[in-house]
Amino acid sequence: YEFSKTFGFVLEVPRTSRLIPYDHEIKSSRNLSQIQGKKERSSTTSLPSVLAHGMGDSCFNEGMKRITTLTGSLTGSYSVCIPTGDNLHDDTINGYFLNMDASIDVFAAKVKSDPQLKNGFNAVGFSQGNNLIRGYIAKYNDPKVHTFISVNGVNAGVGAVPYCIPPLASI
Repeated sequence: YEFSKTFGFVLEVPRTSRLIPYDHEIKSSRNLSQIQGKKERSSTTSLPSVLAHGMGDSCFNEGMKRITTLTGSLTGSYSVCIPTGDNLHDDTINGYFLNMDASIDVFAAKVKSDPQLKNGFNAVGFSQGNNLIRGYIAKYNDPKVHTFISVNGVNAGVGAVPYCIPPLASI
């Protein structure tokens, strides 16, 4: 299927699940009106979505803004990317230098302060954002994460470091 060729991973969906059509030709948020009617869901029945970005990215970057907007459009619910910094620079730098415990505390405080998340939410983590959400679930989980989607995360550990093979003489 083209999905695996395009995105580099295979999406496994149980046979009882219903796939929602996704137009992979949509390339920017200005085209969101093309997909508005593809999934009809009431915002009163859908939980909000919280996204967490990976290292070197930021909630203030255009790519994360588009993913967040698209997520909200597809689910018909409130969608927000929770930064660990208050601007593009700080959010990006914190991904490298703010330790994980502190990052989790900042994330939890921002989640708690958002009134639209008070009844819980679904969470999507990208790369290092998975660790942030897993830490939040383990340490706080109030408001509750109902569904956690991990995208390219290290939740099961790291099996290898690509192209990092030391010469035999140094072992």
